[in-house]
Amino acid sequence: MQRLPEQWTPAIETLAWSKEKFPDVDEAHEREKFRDYYGSKGESRRDWEGAYRNWIRREADFAKARPRPGPNGPVSRATSIDKANRERIDRVTAKLDEAWRR
Repeated sequence: MQRLPEQWTPAIETLAWSKEKFPDVDEAHEREKFRDYYGSKGESRRDWEGAYRNWIRREADFAKARPRPGPNGPVSRATSIDKANRERIDRVTAKLDEAWRR
């Protein structure tokens, strides 16, 4: 087991694998994040290439789960929650109005 070398770069095969399997992942950006993360943690690994492939896979999974931009711009999680809360308030208000009219 060894720590991540300071100037570590994925092997050419790993870069080709990433581009082929996950073309939507910004590999250069993820490589920088990977180096910063593991460099700061000081953890050791047996297989840094395998760790990096898993990093890329997880990023691809996270990207699928992120909200997509809507027709009026980016949609954030907070915006989605606010919309759901407004809809709940409207439903409760409508039920209360109906009950008070009886």
